[in-house]
Amino acid sequence: MVGSTSAAWFWDLKDNPPAKPITLPGKRGVSTNALAFHPKDPRWVASGGGDGEILLWNLSEIQAKDNPKRLSGHKAPITRLQFTPDGAKVISASEDRTAQLWSFDGGNPVNRPIELARHIGGITCLAVSPHAGARWLATGGSDGQVQLCRLDVEPFEAHRIPLEGSPGTVLDLAFSDDSRWLAIASENKHVEVMSVDGAGRAPKASILLGDQDQVCTSVVMAPDGRLVIGSGPDGTVRVWPLRWLPGLDTLARRLAVRNLSAEELDQHFPEQKYHRTFEHLPVHYSVIEHARRLAKKGQTVEAMDRLTQLKQVDSGLDCDFQALIDLSKAEGLLRNARTFALRGGKERTKAIELFRTAKLLVPGSRVDAQLEADRYEALGLIAEIDWLIDEEVEKIRNTSAASSGSRLADA
Repeated sequence: MVGSTSAAWFWDLKDNPPAKPITLPGKRGVSTNALAFHPKDPRWVASGGGDGEILLWNLSEIQAKDNPKRLSGHKAPITRLQFTPDGAKVISASEDRTAQLWSFDGGNPVNRPIELARHIGGITCLAVSPHAGARWLATGGSDGQVQLCRLDVEPFEAHRIPLEGSPGTVLDLAFSDDSRWLAIASENKHVEVMSVDGAGRAPKASILLGDQDQVCTSVVMAPDGRLVIGSGPDGTVRVWPLRWLPGLDTLARRLAVRNLSAEELDQHFPEQKYHRTFEHLPVHYSVIEHARRLAKKGQTVEAMDRLTQLKQVDSGLDCDFQALIDLSKAEGLLRNARTFALRGGKERTKAIELFRTAKLLVPGSRVDAQLEADRYEALGLIAEIDWLIDEEVEKIRNTSAASSGSRLADA
């Protein structure tokens, strides 16, 4: 366990209940920010402090004079530590924007680090791929970057991998056991899962996970690569399936206590067609809304497919799907027509055509295409005049202020 104090505590879980913990005193006034166990020899633990120094502790000789061994090279606090899977190296990340590699040979570390990565901002997290075939180091930083460095090929060279959108600070990283997938948790409340090939590139499109409610500060991948698990400050643990697992939809509907939405099924269970997960509850309204959105964009065939599928799910639905699609398409056409009409000029002709097309889709509509185009063109002109007036008033204010300043200077 680590914290803002300098000490760290270890409990032997073989005892039940655990006995009194082993205490690593650390350095007075220096926080312990990171810990890492040696993967082969559990006697050894590395700790990283707020002063940028790494301490290598032998838990079997806590009182020995040469315990801990010290590694100095970072110029800012250590943020993360990890041994390589063979235990021969220690990798450190720091707020000084670098990740460094240290040799660890049977408790005789070499205080001559090799820089593996350098970010624009401080490095906040790192992960080492477990697969021996292609050993990768991934680093994430406060600059929103993720970099990959091949650890089994020298000279070491890190390269940046593109992320979706603006991730903000990268908070945690995790590789799958086969090193083919990398999970990235960041401040944008998404967990991005990307494929990693032998060249350290992403040959497939990323998978974006998240619900926009809470940021995930910690992320792990299940050993078989089927699940991504994230946790955050709200105390919730979220589980996302990357591959279909029988029974997950049953668990999801029990937790939701409602029929799942079309988006939820598409995101979490893409191999299943939409169906009512609770037979006695109504179909989720988002299924109809999704079809309407498609129709507004002019994708009427896709919209009808969605509604036809819905009819198969709930035969009791009494709705004129074609009328719903026509009305939704007309709504989209009217929105575009108003946009063109507001611009005026040559765009007015397009607006009139769209108004007329929308009118044909709505039987009995009293929309006058010419009148609607005139109305919205006038509104656009009014908005333009208002903008010009505001601009002239601003000029007068600036001129008046400059004149007043000149008079004061003369006085």
